[in-house]
Amino acid sequence: LRFVSFGWPPVQLRAMSEEAVITPEQIEQILASILPEEQIDSQAAQVVAYMAQEMLVSVTRAAYRRASMRGQTQLMVEDVQVVLAQDWGIQLPGTSLAGARPRQQGD
Repeated sequence: LRFVSFGWPPVQLRAMSEEAVITPEQIEQILASILPEEQIDSQAAQVVAYMAQEMLVSVTRAAYRRASMRGQTQLMVEDVQVVLAQDWGIQLPGTSLAGARPRQQGD
């Protein structure tokens, strides 16, 4: 386990598995390809990669729960879109979901 401090109490990160969806090195490559004038240090890249992994797991689990409630065993794009819109406030460009609004605090 690794502790990272962001100016508040240290955050404890679990070690990323070798099967990580995205590695810190890939985060650095992505940043270099879209913003070549910017740099990210290795610890920040590790945190971003960890956050991306956690978000992917969270979105996938929530979307699967949504599909399961409909009696489905397969995720549909709409399941993921609704979770992204409601739980994360992310609307994918070029998509529209009636009734998929971000949840307000306390919902």
